[in-house]
Amino acid sequence: MWDAMGWAGWTVMSLVMVGFWVLVAAGIAALFRPGHRTEPPVRPRSSDPWGALDERLARGEIGIDEYRAQRGGPASARPTRGAGEG
Repeated sequence: MWDAMGWAGWTVMSLVMVGFWVLVAAGIAALFRPGHRTEPPVRPRSSDPWGALDERLARGEIGIDEYRAQRGGPASARPTRGAGEG
């Protein structure tokens, strides 16, 4: 029964088996390589409290009312950069 395959059949079967295990090993290695991450990159936080407040508003963490309330507190503490700010 096993002799019916011949040497060519055994060679092909052996090469297919080796190729399969190489693909399995490459797939496992691809899962654990350092460049493969699904997490978003960490953004550096602003050291400027006003900048941090602006970023929170832009991300939607706070609403416009809370933003205005917090900006209105120490309004004289922030230097003005232009005529359009405020």
